Amino acid sequence: MVAGQTKLTNVADPEVLADMLQENIGKNIQFAPLADIDETLVGIPGSTITVHQWNYIGDATDIAEGEAIPVEQLGKTTTTMKIKKAAKGVELTDETKLSGAGDPEGTAMRQLAKSIDQKVDNDVLAAAKTATQSLTTTKGFTVTDLSNAQDIFELESNNDVFVLLCHPTVANALRIEAGKEFLNGSQLGAEAFINGTYGKIFNTLIVKSKKLAKTEAFMVQMNPDEEDGTKAFKIALKRETLLEIERYASKKSTGYFADKHYGAYLQNAKKVVKIKITA
Repeated sequence: MVAGQTKLTNVADPEVLADMLQENIGKNIQFAPLADIDETLVGIPGSTITVHQWNYIGDATDIAEGEAIPVEQLGKTTTTMKIKKAAKGVELTDETKLSGAGDPEGTAMRQLAKSIDQKVDNDVLAAAKTATQSLTTTKGFTVTDLSNAQDIFELESNNDVFVLLCHPTVANALRIEAGKEFLNGSQLGAEAFINGTYGKIFNTLIVKSKKLAKTEAFMVQMNPDEEDGTKAFKIALKRETLLEIERYASKKSTGYFADKHYGAYLQNAKKVVKIKITA
């Protein structure tokens, strides 16, 4: 190396920055714990997934002696989902990195990770809005409405766990009404496995997010399906978050680009109830 010569490694260390980005990926995810992570597409050609959902044949009925047992058709619905790319970039000048206060590169990695995480969360929320089970409240959202939403599910046991995704205003009103029955998030410990968990009532974790309107909420049954073990949502991963660095010599600046290839969809519709909150 010629004395005084500046190389790319002097401007940015790709391996160190990539590790820094990966350390921050997932820290800002809120809704993704509601989903199964599917990595079967990693390294496999193709960008379209065919999604199957089997229909329930119904409960058995009484059959008299000698009568034929009715035969039900084992039907299914099929949809397709395309893998997409979520990406974000940041450009830093040499002056910013050499003279800027704080840690410009570290800040860029943290914000790139947050940007990708938030996009994944947005897509899981968009998938929730395709739910077919629904409930409309009479006025606001009350403890009774919470119970009514639970009744819509095919309850598997008395130990079923639910998550209510709602706007902070809705969560605050529910806490006030519930009173002493409401457990604060700080009391839940490991039970609060979702970022933003505000509290718990009637086996339901209350998760507040300003990504939801005051007139909408979603209740998700967390127990894996007793038939196929699935959660409500699935995130199909094609390629995990990747960082690439590009040097712009003419501008004396460096570009940092992060992208993730994935798809998010509702894989088990019977585990989500879409709630319309009447003002």
